[in-house]
Amino acid sequence: MITVRIGKSRYKIKNKWSELTLGECIAITGITIPDKLVEYYIGDGGNEVHLEITTEDIHKRWPEYFGRVLYLLSDIPYEVIDYIPPDERTAIWNTYIRDFVVSLWVGVPLVDKDCAVLSESFEFKGKRYYLPHSAKVLGRKIPFHDTNVTRFAEIADLYVATTKFRDGGWEHMPLLMAVSTRLEGEDYDEATAIERAKEFRDLPMPVVWGFFMSWGALLTASLNYSLGYIRKTLRRARWAARWNLFTSLPALVWKRLVKLWK
Repeated sequence: MITVRIGKSRYKIKNKWSELTLGECIAITGITIPDKLVEYYIGDGGNEVHLEITTEDIHKRWPEYFGRVLYLLSDIPYEVIDYIPPDERTAIWNTYIRDFVVSLWVGVPLVDKDCAVLSESFEFKGKRYYLPHSAKVLGRKIPFHDTNVTRFAEIADLYVATTKFRDGGWEHMPLLMAVSTRLEGEDYDEATAIERAKEFRDLPMPVVWGFFMSWGALLTASLNYSLGYIRKTLRRARWAARWNLFTSLPALVWKRLVKLWK
């Protein structure tokens, strides 16, 4: 954490992912984002003329949002935040907060990037949870080999919902993690997953980022494997069709000749 001085008092602001929980990030992304703010930072390259940013945006709407986020990321009482001038709120936002919040908007850690480590498991409250297993068959790695098609489709749908980061997506992350991971030797149970999702809101964000990046890598590998299998099947079908045509040619020619002779 970093310490800032406001008036005669000192306060702390969280400035590392390890200081944030998934639940806190869900709360941050639950705050309604003012119009044009997302476009200003990640959509339009800060083109104020094109976005038609007004004085009210800069001195009222945006600083109000910055203050609400600051409240969740610090120990500053809201009555103190309420008296921080708009330009100072904006300065605090740009200096300490912006990169964390924009990371949540886009689903990629833009600051403290080393926190996201690809892993097949993570530990939480003395228990180790494992991501879906992969298996090697004839030298090829098959992701989600122990997940049936229906179950995989359900999890994939949940993953897609999670990636709508600025539209409530982070709210789905605890459940995605709960249904996608298991204790060693544990079978899937829906009631257990729902209860576990509540606990996972207390996960530190480095664990969450690591899980999300690892899950994305698994999904990409699974899709690549599926596409490779489909291509292979189509190639076999094409060659089979060509062979059938080739082997049927003599009979077709003979029938044609017989017809001509008649």
